[in-house]
Amino acid sequence: MKTDTRTTQNFLAEEVYMPGYMALRQEDYDTRGATFTFQVTEPPVARENVVHYFTPRGVHICISQAGYALVENLSRQGKTGDLSVDDLRKIFLEGRIRIIELFQRFDRELKVNKPIQGRIDLHRMRLGKLPMVKLDFAFENGAVYGDYTSVIAPTAQPQTNADIMRAA
Repeated sequence: MKTDTRTTQNFLAEEVYMPGYMALRQEDYDTRGATFTFQVTEPPVARENVVHYFTPRGVHICISQAGYALVENLSRQGKTGDLSVDDLRKIFLEGRIRIIELFQRFDRELKVNKPIQGRIDLHRMRLGKLPMVKLDFAFENGAVYGDYTSVIAPTAQPQTNADIMRAA
């Protein structure tokens, strides 16, 4: 099998996200996590273009992209056990990476007409039969913050969180 040599951003932009919704622009990793820069495009859900601020939909897009990028970076460092970057990409494209818990709080409104800075830190990682990561996140110095837990589901078919946990 040929190794995928694309950057994380290129993989996500070319294989996963629709044009216009690849928000991740810059990554800066350290020992705890990473600082990211995003150019957010909120999905149009209203008949008029009235949403010009960061919403839960935008948060979800950003944390999904940055969280995946962080785990792929950990894999490059050899910190994800037997899960290689190629394995992670295959699992992602199969739809097996699932956010099972998400807490987000909005302390102030963020406009999306300029890049948004975000920080994501690894809180906990468990490898094994049901790999799991818990990540803490904050955008623009805590204007929006929270945490989420993500797992790799055992199969690629649609499942509820209860189904995933039962299979573990």
